[in-house]
Parts: sequence; structure tokens; C-alpha cells
Amino acid sequence: MRGVNDFKELWTVEQIKRSEIITQWMAKGVRFYSAQTVHIDIDASIGTGSYIGSGVHIINGSHIGSNCQIEAFTIISN
Repeated sequence: MRGVNDFKELWTVEQIKRSEIITQWMAKGVRFYSAQTVHIDIDASIGTGSYIGSGVHIINGSHIGSNCQIEAFTIISN
């Protein structure tokens, strides 16, 4: 458990959670370019073999199929 008392601590917690989400998708066979710049909501899904470019946002329950390529700076929302 970790407390959040200011914006710096909030940012730290957000980075930890984002890293966990990216790591889970990597374990399922999703490849990332510059993973630290990608944002994926917890309710999104990505198929095995997909490639996610730099600065991509996958939000609002979006579903990406298998073997898809999402280019840099794309926002996919539901």
C-alpha cells in the first residue's frame, strides 16, 4: 500500500501502474517501441503479435486485434 499526498507522489504511482500494465502486455506477446511513452487503460485489450508505436494511447475499453500495428502518436478510444 502506498499513500499519495501530492502531485509528485501521484505521478510516481501512475508510472508504477503504467509499467505494470505494459509488462503484462509484453508477457502476452505485444511489442512496444518506447514503452515508457505509451498509455493503455486497464480495460483495454491487445492481441498477441501486435506492435504499439511511441506515444500511443489506447483508452476507454478499446480492443486491438492480433498482429496489428499501431503507429506512433495514435489515440484509439473505444
